Amino acid sequence: MSRLPRRPAPRPGGAERLGASLRALAERLAARRRPPAAAGGVNLAPCCAYELQSRQLIEELTRELAELRQRLNGLLFLIAGAIVADIVLRLTRP
Repeated sequence: MSRLPRRPAPRPGGAERLGASLRALAERLAARRRPPAAAGGVNLAPCCAYELQSRQLIEELTRELAELRQRLNGLLFLIAGAIVADIVLRLTRP
């Protein structure tokens, strides 16, 4: 009777470790394919040309609105300064 070569006994936990390492490898590969998400976990990258164009228009409008706010603040400070100067001049007149 011929003896067959003896296979080593499986190590305990070997299948679980292999499964865990395969899962980790699959997750790393999937993460490479995914575009990076924003801090909240939502992808904010534009998905079509219309969305890109509308986002650019909104960003431009936001910049123009910020500039308008700065000009309005400057105008209000100019008016407040003129009122204070007028009050000071009226108080100093005999």
